[in-house]
Amino acid sequence: MIVVIRDIDDATYNAEYLQSSGVPAIPLAILSFSALELKNEVFDKSYQALIYTSKHAIVENNSLYSLPVWCVGNATGAAAKKAGYKNILVPSDNARSMADVMVHKIKADDGPLLWLSGADIAFDIASYVSSSKLQVKRVINYQMKPISQLPDWFVDLVRTGTITGILVLSKRSFDCFSSLMISKNIWDYHKKWYLFTFDKIPFGTTDTSSFLGCIKSQTSNIDDLFKHIKDWYSIINKPR
Repeated sequence: MIVVIRDIDDATYNAEYLQSSGVPAIPLAILSFSALELKNEVFDKSYQALIYTSKHAIVENNSLYSLPVWCVGNATGAAAKKAGYKNILVPSDNARSMADVMVHKIKADDGPLLWLSGADIAFDIASYVSSSKLQVKRVINYQMKPISQLPDWFVDLVRTGTITGILVLSKRSFDCFSSLMISKNIWDYHKKWYLFTFDKIPFGTTDTSSFLGCIKSQTSNIDDLFKHIKDWYSIINKPR
C-alpha cells in the first residue's frame, strides 16, 4: 500500500487515481489549507497578466478573467479554466522553466504581472525574472499549515507493516511527515518503504538513503510519476 502525503484534497485525488489503476493507496493529510484575505487595493493596479503556481491560489474575480494566465502544470491550468479564466498558458510543469519562457515571451514595457501564491514557495519567480526587467508583484493569498500529530489510525497502520511506499511531492511535506513519525517512534518503518517523488525536489542524501528504494520522475510531471509507480507495482506483484 502507498501513502500519499499532501493536503487532503490533492492526497485524496492522487490516491483515488492510483486505486483506479489497481495500485492500493491511501491519502494522508500532512498540510491543511488556510485562505488569507486579499486587500481590495491588490486589484486596483493594471496588470498585463497573472501567474499561478498552485491551484490553491486561484481567485474568482471579474476584473481578472480577461487577462492571460500563466500556470505551472496542467492541474493548475485546469483549475484556472474551471474558475472562469479564458486565456490560459501552461508552458511547463515547474516554475523555473515557465519563468524562462515568460522572459522571452512577455514584454516588460506592457506592464507588471500579478503573482498570487502561497506563503511558502519552492522557487521565487519574481526575483528570477527581475534581471530581465519584468515586474512581478507577488501577493500571498493562502498558506499551508502542517498538522500537529499523526492520526492514531495511521500510526496503527504503520505498525502492521502493510505500507510499502510513500508518495511525496514537496520537501516541506516530507520534513513534516518524518518529524511526526520520529515523534511517534515509528520512523524506522520507512526503511522497508519505497519513496516516490520528483527528481527536482531538493532532498538531502540522508533524507532518501535509508529507504528501501527511491523512484523519481525526471520531468516533475505527476502523470509520469504515476506511470513509474504502476510499473513498479506490476513488477513487485509479477508471478514468480
